[in-house]
Amino acid sequence: MNRSCILLSAGIILGACRQDQGRIQERMTGDREPNEIFGFYSPPETKMIYSKYVSDTFKIFTSLPQKYNSDSLSTYPLILVLDANGYLESIVAELKLGTLTQDFPKSIVIGIGYRDFWTMDSLRNRDYTYPAALPEDSFNVSGGAQKFKKFINLELLPKITAEYRVNEKQIILLGHSLGGYFVLYYMLDSLENGEFKITNFISASPSLSYGNRYLLNLEKKLSSSKHKLPVRLYLSVGSLERDTLQNENVFLDFKTQLEAHHYQGTQLKSVEFGNFDHMDAAMPGFMKGFVFLFEK
Repeated sequence: MNRSCILLSAGIILGACRQDQGRIQERMTGDREPNEIFGFYSPPETKMIYSKYVSDTFKIFTSLPQKYNSDSLSTYPLILVLDANGYLESIVAELKLGTLTQDFPKSIVIGIGYRDFWTMDSLRNRDYTYPAALPEDSFNVSGGAQKFKKFINLELLPKITAEYRVNEKQIILLGHSLGGYFVLYYMLDSLENGEFKITNFISASPSLSYGNRYLLNLEKKLSSSKHKLPVRLYLSVGSLERDTLQNENVFLDFKTQLEAHHYQGTQLKSVEFGNFDHMDAAMPGFMKGFVFLFEK
């Protein structure tokens, strides 16, 4: 490559960078000074809520948008975070950056967690799965997703919508791994019952092999009689996860099967992150999911 080509390429790259910098700088004007990113959301507060359906108490994390209490008219998207003991603070931090650089709307963030991280690590198997685990899954407790969904729909959401100004058309449920499995279970169970309290979903690296591909079998059964699925769904997985599935690409099978049934009202985007493993793919899945769900 001659010198003039090199200079031309450098000029194009520099120009593009300056355009990006200019767009970000525009978002920093007025009430958006660079250091204000740290104040875009309140520090998470916690309270305990007992569920009569699960017969257990959950730790609920809440982070509100900046100036929420000084604006009595605006409504906000609601983001429900599973595995909140592990993911809530990281998601809030990324939302702060996304508000600055991606124009994410400021949202009410509610995390559903447990007494502590170690309790979460054991009881998530109980709450995020259905049906009960097969012997080869080796779960001590499992199969409680129906009860957990009732907790969300009949106990948690009514409390949240009564206390906060929620845009009920913009409620997002997100989860990773077994949490991603529950997100899809929630969606398909809503399809089966014809009731959609939540219509926006992010399912990162869902554990679709669980229960001998139970969710794939359920979706196939429902597709013969159900034709409207009014949801927006972001699915993601890491390319290195195939090794953990013994080269069985159950993620691709689910995505292909769902697309083939051509449900009315469904918006689906699926992404595979190259050179990402199961745990690596969680946060990129959440953040790119927000980009998809918040795009205008």
